[in-house]
Amino acid sequence: MNWSEFNLSGDTQKLIEELIERKDKWDKLKNLRGFYFLVTAGICFIFAYAFYRHILVVSGGNVMAMLGILLGNKYVLFSLLLSIAAAVFTRNVLTKVEKAKKKYESLREETIDKLEYSWHINMSSENRGQLSAYMKTKYDINLRYKS
Repeated sequence: MNWSEFNLSGDTQKLIEELIERKDKWDKLKNLRGFYFLVTAGICFIFAYAFYRHILVVSGGNVMAMLGILLGNKYVLFSLLLSIAAAVFTRNVLTKVEKAKKKYESLREETIDKLEYSWHINMSSENRGQLSAYMKTKYDINLRYKS
């Protein structure tokens, strides 16, 4: 990328490149979030079906019989443990997505503040508009407004 056409300093260029990297990381995590959610939902559906079919119907509603059958049927128990593990893993991914979003948003706001200060000193509003439009179209990064 050639940042010289926007008349940016070296540290500002590094700041924008870091912003682009954080945006890419956040986008990748958002895409994985949907995949992990679908996998977790599928595993939970398999457990629910197995629980209904092999435990609830067989036990006739007796809780002690359900517990005994659950502990005795290794496939249903394995699907239960797999469901719990997938849910915990998906929650972990959701936490990472939120953390990446916060990091991206804080750097984006810092970039807006830095660019706003430097635009007032030595950049024209035409350069500001060009840079903002370029970042919006190429990377879907808003450098105009903080909110």
